[in-house]
Amino acid sequence: MITREILKRVGFASCDASKGVSMQKRNRKRPELSLQARLATAATDARAKAAGLPLGRERDLLLKQARQSDVAAHLEAWLSSPGLQPPKR
Repeated sequence: MITREILKRVGFASCDASKGVSMQKRNRKRPELSLQARLATAATDARAKAAGLPLGRERDLLLKQARQSDVAAHLEAWLSSPGLQPPKR
């Protein structure tokens, strides 16, 4: 049984344990840019930062991040392509 003390500890101070825990609605807004655009921006930004750095670990990490963003963009485009739609019955 959930007690009032447990509810207070997890942040539901105003909940009544006898009535159960009510979930709060998430405050969510959609991103302004598409995933493709955000990944492309991330890759471009990482490459621009890496260009200004000398050879070393930090530069390598930024270039790796840019490559990962490129791969993620390609995978997202592939997964959302019409060629991968399930067969129609």
